[in-house]
Amino acid sequence: MAIAIGTSELYSYSKTPLSYSQQVQRSARMFASASVEMLVAYGRNVTDMPLYTVNSTVYMKFAQPKVPVLILVGTFDANTENGLGYWLQEGLGHNTTLLNVPYNSHVTVAYDSPCVNNIVLQFFNSLGTNYDASCLQQIQEPNWDGSSQTSKNYSYQVFGT
Repeated sequence: MAIAIGTSELYSYSKTPLSYSQQVQRSARMFASASVEMLVAYGRNVTDMPLYTVNSTVYMKFAQPKVPVLILVGTFDANTENGLGYWLQEGLGHNTTLLNVPYNSHVTVAYDSPCVNNIVLQFFNSLGTNYDASCLQQIQEPNWDGSSQTSKNYSYQVFGT
């Protein structure tokens, strides 16, 4: 049932949603795979999954959280563009903090991201009242050509080469 609801609500954003084959073609052209969109298109177009009628009292309305919310957006996120963070922050209201994480992609919390991980831990431990995000300014631009020793070590660690 949850998949039926999610599929119906996601596809209602567009009057002419892409078919599964169109999503596959689109994903082939994109930097990142549109895997969720492909799953939804598959559910709708290939399996004939029943659609759910959305609840108009809550549909397309932002939650109004009464607790602090932290939004982390990677500046290189190919799935949810960087500008959407501001839109979400505005929609969720005054209890929301937005942090743009430089040179990060869709997943900003990871074992090799101590800066972001510490921000999140501090945010949770203080219930959103006390955290230090100054380390974001220290995140260095990636070594794009892989010539630094750090890049070579990381490549060896991750890929064995």
